[in-house]
Amino acid sequence: MSCIKKGTIQKYIDGECTLSETVQIERHLADCKKCSVNVEYQRKLASGLRKALSLLSQESKGIPIINVPDKTARTRLLTVRRLAYILAAACIILFVVIISQKKEPENQAEIIMIEPGFATEFDANQPVSDQQMIMTIIDSEGKKTEYFE
Repeated sequence: MSCIKKGTIQKYIDGECTLSETVQIERHLADCKKCSVNVEYQRKLASGLRKALSLLSQESKGIPIINVPDKTARTRLLTVRRLAYILAAACIILFVVIISQKKEPENQAEIIMIEPGFATEFDANQPVSDQQMIMTIIDSEGKKTEYFE
């Protein structure tokens, strides 16, 4: 039989093996010193864990103390919150008033700029800065102006 796996050792220690598995494991432990040492180590480790867990459960039986702030501290906290809400609301109202009063001038001329293009055919071998460009602008009266660069 090959050496026992750690999961099987733990199963054996916990008494979860079947009768035939237990017999095979005990026969192997009688012949294999390495597995015997592993079983003893696993038993000591499990025992130490049980002790540590029992100590932890004994300490956690007490009821924790809950610190409740006094009434003045709670009132002060509510007052600060209310003040923050009031300031936020005032900022929003002020922002809405400023935005709603902003008007565009009525006599402003509308200018439309058409995408700039190239006056001549585009030469991919030359840098863009060396190409001659054209810009077309149409004002509100429909007057078309072209600028060459």
